[in-house]
Amino acid sequence: GAGHIGKAIFRGLLKTGVKRKDIYLSNKSGKNGKTVKNSEIIFICVKPKVVKEVFGEIKSYLTENKIIISVAACASLNLLEKYAGTEKYKMVRIMPNIPVAYNLGVIGILFNTVVNDEEKKNIRKTLSKLGILVDCRDDEQLDRLSMVSGCGTGYVGYFMDNLENVAKTYGFNRKKRKQIVLATFEGAIRHLMETNISFSQLVEEVATPGGITEEVINHLKKKKFFENLKSGVDRGYDKVQKIAKILEGGE
Repeated sequence: GAGHIGKAIFRGLLKTGVKRKDIYLSNKSGKNGKTVKNSEIIFICVKPKVVKEVFGEIKSYLTENKIIISVAACASLNLLEKYAGTEKYKMVRIMPNIPVAYNLGVIGILFNTVVNDEEKKNIRKTLSKLGILVDCRDDEQLDRLSMVSGCGTGYVGYFMDNLENVAKTYGFNRKKRKQIVLATFEGAIRHLMETNISFSQLVEEVATPGGITEEVINHLKKKKFFENLKSGVDRGYDKVQKIAKILEGGE
């Protein structure tokens, strides 16, 4: 697969020193088998509903010495093994986010029991160059992580878009308001990293008692900002579980 996340991983790997000639990209049915045949590590970067079809194309080219790394959401290790037709293959599930393209991602990772310690070490070494690795104990924890970090980049973008729209209502042109929002987020992140303070401490630094920022934040709290965010994320996780059940039922 060579969609958004597949391309992000590809770009990130190139930045780590992996040579372009050592990476094969396949985004068309009919070519996947040849790609797998010539590869040692196979990344499955497709939507959940396409995973079964992809395994149908590549199954005859898989061997016990190849490592399959799936980025497909909702598809458990057990399901991947069933699609492959055996539990003898080395399977890894990862949940990266788009910033892996710049080696600033968060990557959840889960191995099946066939992957040995040396292989785990090498995979971790490679993927850790793309960002922060988070070892997960099972499929459920990996899916929960994806709701925070995988989808989280989108949440941040949504908040930034709304803050930019506020700036628009205050008369700033498109170029200027984008610069303002980007610089605000970049500066806040830099301050957090340099000082190592908590997120709530940053709020306290800016929202002084009786001040304007406190007024804004208190209003957001009254409108149940956290509860609404949590409810939205929970709905997303419910959808993950529903899709997983559909995949299991249609295996």
